Amino acid sequence: MQHRISPNVKKLYENWLNQQGFKSRIGQKQMISFIDSVINSPDSKIGVVEAPTGIGKSIAYAATIIPLAKSLDKRVILVTATVALQEQLQTDVLPSLAQASEQPFSFVLLKGRRRYVCTNRLKNIVRPETGVSMKAMLDGGSSSIANLNHLLDQLYQHLWDGDLDYSPVKLNDSLKFRITTDSRGCSREQCPEYRECPYFTAIKKSRKADVVLTNYDHLLSNLRVDNNIFPAFDRAIVIFDESQNLAAKVQTAFSLQCNLITLSETLQQTLGTMIVALQKVVKPIPGYELDWELLSSSRQNAVFALKNLNSLIVDLDFRKDDAEQDRSIHRFVDGFISNELSEQMLQLLVNLENVRGQLVQCYGALLATQEDTEVNALPTKFVELLDSLAQVLSRLEEAVGLFHCYSESSDEYAPARWIEKSKTEESRYVLRSVPIETGSLASKYLWEHIDRAILTSATIDANDNFQHFLMNVGLNHSSFVDTLLVDTPLDLTDCVSLQLPKFKYEPKQKVREKFVAELATKLPSFLGQNQSALVLFTSWSMLLEILDKLSPTVKKHCYTQQREGGIPLLLEEHKQRIDAGMKSYLFGTNALREGVDLPGDYCQHVIITKLPFEVFTDPVYRSKHEHLQAAGLSESEIYTTLQIASTILKLKQACGRLIRTETDRGRITICDKRIQGQFKRMLNALPYQN
Repeated sequence: MQHRISPNVKKLYENWLNQQGFKSRIGQKQMISFIDSVINSPDSKIGVVEAPTGIGKSIAYAATIIPLAKSLDKRVILVTATVALQEQLQTDVLPSLAQASEQPFSFVLLKGRRRYVCTNRLKNIVRPETGVSMKAMLDGGSSSIANLNHLLDQLYQHLWDGDLDYSPVKLNDSLKFRITTDSRGCSREQCPEYRECPYFTAIKKSRKADVVLTNYDHLLSNLRVDNNIFPAFDRAIVIFDESQNLAAKVQTAFSLQCNLITLSETLQQTLGTMIVALQKVVKPIPGYELDWELLSSSRQNAVFALKNLNSLIVDLDFRKDDAEQDRSIHRFVDGFISNELSEQMLQLLVNLENVRGQLVQCYGALLATQEDTEVNALPTKFVELLDSLAQVLSRLEEAVGLFHCYSESSDEYAPARWIEKSKTEESRYVLRSVPIETGSLASKYLWEHIDRAILTSATIDANDNFQHFLMNVGLNHSSFVDTLLVDTPLDLTDCVSLQLPKFKYEPKQKVREKFVAELATKLPSFLGQNQSALVLFTSWSMLLEILDKLSPTVKKHCYTQQREGGIPLLLEEHKQRIDAGMKSYLFGTNALREGVDLPGDYCQHVIITKLPFEVFTDPVYRSKHEHLQAAGLSESEIYTTLQIASTILKLKQACGRLIRTETDRGRITICDKRIQGQFKRMLNALPYQN
């Protein structure tokens, strides 16, 4: 494919450079030329680009695709994984390009319903005639009501757009849940506040915008339920940034779970009381003839089937989960479920569907009543009943979906199926179904409909010409895909000191205790080399064991990601300590391995305690292994497919936390001696050696 740069793209890029006072970068121009060629190519349809830190990939793809989309009468869908990148694009990249562009373009950020306040719910809580019962459910009492009153005033005065990420008052998660809703709880055009609804206002704006910015979860969840709120794929160019997350996001979007205790409580306590209330409210409504006897008997039959299912599950063989110490797992090998279990699940499914069907009719009756009645004339109990029914329907729909999946014999998407048992509550069982053929799902919901797309990230190539990545996202057999690997603009051999200290023991299970003791002995000297460090583990158990063995003088400078406030607060406090001249060492697992931006002195040392292999006993990994075995792959081929490439990617992502800007310098220490022996291929994949 011949690379080119269209005149309108070149003009916008040069205008932006002059506006910012920047010089063009070789890698950035290379990426622009590649994307331009893909979009204009009669043969290519999708471009895949790995652009390391320092390239400026956001500007490269936005400055290219936006003018090209305008000239082709297409719109742009820009998908990211992290809030940080969304904010950077919304507040920096896109506004600066709009200012530099001679051709105006508009952009809007579109989030999920739970990220916006539901005006109707908010109004029903704070209005004077609301009964005491709803207010009593709020944490904080009168102070919470005062905050919610302030939110409503800000909303009605158009001083706030309803986006809870930018709420004018601080809200806890419980309060946010009370004033938001999901797709089931939303009455859409029938809602009295529909015209002023923040969520639908954002959707209306997005229908006119040239660029729609969203996240993977929101896009995929809407595709899964066929909710047409995004521009049609055949009339758009789609950018998947942070695309190393795409396969995992697809897997999450199509995963199902059912907590049997929650389902039992819903059927017995919640529904038992709710049916009595529903009969009083729905029976007088004309035009709605519900089969109350079917609803009652189906609920009782579902309770009975659930008890029988629990008794069968108790006798299953559960094994300790290596990843989580407080639970054990029963995995259905090859997805096979015994006839006895399957029959009981099918009986439960039939009755759950009957219950759901009747409740859906009740919900329709309540919505119709709400539409025909002045909102102030509705009693508080009516509003509470509608909210509660929406929540019950959401739980039932996921349970129905889960048992549908378990009852299907088709292995089109080869789901992994297993049951988790909590050690702390012996009767708590969670059934899970997770797809392992993410590529097939991505193809079905994305590539079969998309006209043009660009997938990009700082780390997606595992030194295998993108084959691992392309397989996981369903593009490995596509003839319309082109790839580009952009060289880093940084001299990483000069920026990074790679340390491979001598260890006597390997972090294998047989000598695990000896390795942990050796690591705990050596770690203080590694930490002492710098003011700041990021120490990465593959499991919480090892992290906690190491912390427990460190001396108080070292431990007082160590902070873990497992604390109230989450990672954003952890990083904020870490930066404050470094700015104050204090030592600060962050200990974490997967969540700190990617997407964490700690430039300069905030991260002077990355310590990798163990190579981040996939966990052999993980249910999804085992199911993938069985699937590849059935496809005829040898053990060596399976190991390469499932372990080597993914570990290289995770290793590169971990190391990538160190150098974030051109002036950064620091150390990387790898404590797993296997990287110098049988897994030297992984060491050779790192760009830190001459």
